[in-house]
Amino acid sequence: HRNDLMMVKASMRAEHTAVFKEECSPATSWFAALQLWLGKWRLDMDLLESPCVVVLTVLVILANATIIGFETDYPDAFNWDILENVFLLCFTTELILRMYIIGPGKYFRCHGNTDLFWNMFDFGIVSSGVLNWFFSLLGTKNTWGKNATLFRIMRLLRVLR
Repeated sequence: HRNDLMMVKASMRAEHTAVFKEECSPATSWFAALQLWLGKWRLDMDLLESPCVVVLTVLVILANATIIGFETDYPDAFNWDILENVFLLCFTTELILRMYIIGPGKYFRCHGNTDLFWNMFDFGIVSSGVLNWFFSLLGTKNTWGKNATLFRIMRLLRVLR
C-alpha cells in the first residue's frame, strides 16, 4: 500500500513537471509561469481567507515578533539570521500566493481596493526583507537593515486587518 501511494505521488509530481515544462516557454514571464504551475491546484480567495490560513499567518507574525524580541535581548545566543530567513520565506510565499490569486493588477489597484494600504504595506515590508537578504548575500553593509527590523515589528499591525 505504501509503495502504491509513493508511486501515485511520483506520478503526480512528474505530471505537474511535464505540464509546467510544456506550457512555459522561455518567452513566458516568470509570473505567468508561476500562474501556470500553481494553476494546477485550486487556489482562490477562499483559501487565503480561510480560518486556518488566517490563524497560521497571525501565528507566524507573532512568532516573528517574539524572535525579534529574543534577537534584541540575546544577540549572540543564536544565529538569528536563519530564523529570520525562514520567516522571510513564509512571508514571501504568502505574498506571492496572494498576488497570484488576486492578480498583480488588482493587488495594486487604487480605485475600489479596500486592501490597498495593507497590500502596499505587506509588499513594502517583504520587499525590504528580500533586499536586505540579497545585500547580505553580497556581503555589503546596509544602513537600513535596522529599519527593516522596525518594519517587521510593524507587521503586527496586520493582525488588526
